Amino acid sequence: MGIIIRNDDVNPNTNYKELMEMYDVIEKFVPDVEIWSVYCPTCVRRPDSNLIYPKEYYPLRQQPQAQLMKMVNHVSLPLEGGAYRKIVSHGIYHVIHKNMSRDLQGASIIAACRFLRTNIFVPPYSEYDETTIDICSKHGITFVMPSPEWKSLESEPFNPDHKKWFFHSWRYTVESLKGMFNAYAKI
Repeated sequence: MGIIIRNDDVNPNTNYKELMEMYDVIEKFVPDVEIWSVYCPTCVRRPDSNLIYPKEYYPLRQQPQAQLMKMVNHVSLPLEGGAYRKIVSHGIYHVIHKNMSRDLQGASIIAACRFLRTNIFVPPYSEYDETTIDICSKHGITFVMPSPEWKSLESEPFNPDHKKWFFHSWRYTVESLKGMFNAYAKI
């Protein structure tokens, strides 16, 4: 298995051009990488913590529908050098799904996966319950369980020997992401 780098919280506010530049940076340093864009069409605040995104993201400036569809369709094709990009789901709402009723969880998970044409669900905040797992199982959706198997690029230096990484592109610029991978390349 190659390296998977998961980019959580891709949303209608994500700048498509910058995102593609960031992915180009990753693919330069990790040529056979599989990049997952964990997409959520609607972003809300978590009531018991700070904003999900920096203040400049609020109010959400929804991108035109054409850009959204470009983002949804930019993945699922192998790229030169063995890299691969795919879109996976964070649900319709960026919320703690275990706090929702079974019907709302089902609507969020299933509708988002069908819209995005994916069969992978990554729970926001890494929080879920047995209902979340059951809904995914009954609908042929792969549930990506939060675990130590996934390391954060934001808190640990990149190591190509480890196969599963995640980050949030909204916390980076193209240059800062390039700097992080340049630091890895010099080791």
